[in-house]
Amino acid sequence: MLRRFVIGDIHGCLKTLRKLVEERITLNKKDIIYFVGDFIDRGPDSKGVLDYIFRLMSDGYRIYSVRGNHEEMLLESLSDPKFLVNWMYNGAEMTLLSFGLDPGIFLTSETVHQIPDKYIQQIEKLPYFIELEDYLIVHAGFNFHMPDPFLDHHAMIWSRDMMYDPEKADHRTVIHGHTPVSLDEIRQTVEDPGAGLINIDAGCVYTEYPDLGNLAAFDLDNRELVAQKNVEG
Repeated sequence: MLRRFVIGDIHGCLKTLRKLVEERITLNKKDIIYFVGDFIDRGPDSKGVLDYIFRLMSDGYRIYSVRGNHEEMLLESLSDPKFLVNWMYNGAEMTLLSFGLDPGIFLTSETVHQIPDKYIQQIEKLPYFIELEDYLIVHAGFNFHMPDPFLDHHAMIWSRDMMYDPEKADHRTVIHGHTPVSLDEIRQTVEDPGAGLINIDAGCVYTEYPDLGNLAAFDLDNRELVAQKNVEG
C-alpha cells in the first residue's frame, strides 16, 4: 500500500533521520517521502544527511524535497561573498566541518567553493514548492496577500507569519516547516480536519528546549504524526 509522508527540518541530524525513516516509518519503495528542506546547518552531520537522502534516491526510493532557507543561504554564499556573514550566523560552520572544511575565524568564499559540485548541483535542483492534488508542500509558507502566491520565492523560504487563503490554495492544506513548534502544537493542527496550515518543524536540532528536539513525519493520507526524539548524542 502506498504511503506518503512529509518530514520536517533535519538540520544535520543524521542519526535521528535514519531512526525515523528506518525504524519508525520503516520506509519501503512503494512509499513517497517529501522533505520541507533545511537538511543542513546547526546539527552535527549535514554532509551525512545529504549523502543519506541522495543514496535513497539512487537506490530507487521515491524522495522529493523543496529547498529551505538554509540551502538558499549556501547557494547565495557561493554566488556572492556578501551573504557569507548571514550564513555563518545561521549554522554554516557545522555544515562546513561535516565536509572536512575549516571555516576559521572568517569564512571566505574560497572555503565554500570547496564543497563538492555534486552536492551543490543537487541542492540547485530543489524547487521552492511542490503541488499535490490535496496538499501544497513548502519550506516556510506562501504570501497569500499576493494575487499569485506562487511567485513569491522569498516568502516560501523565509515567511514566519502566514495567512491562509483557501481559495488561492485551491482548498489544499499547506504543509511547511521553518518555525520550530512543539509536538503538542503539531498534533493539534494534525487532528483538526479543517486546518489549512500544518507546521511539522518539531525543532529536531534544538535539544536544549524541553518542548522541542524532535523530528516529525506527517502521514498525508491517514493524517497521523510520527515523531522521533533527537538521538545525536
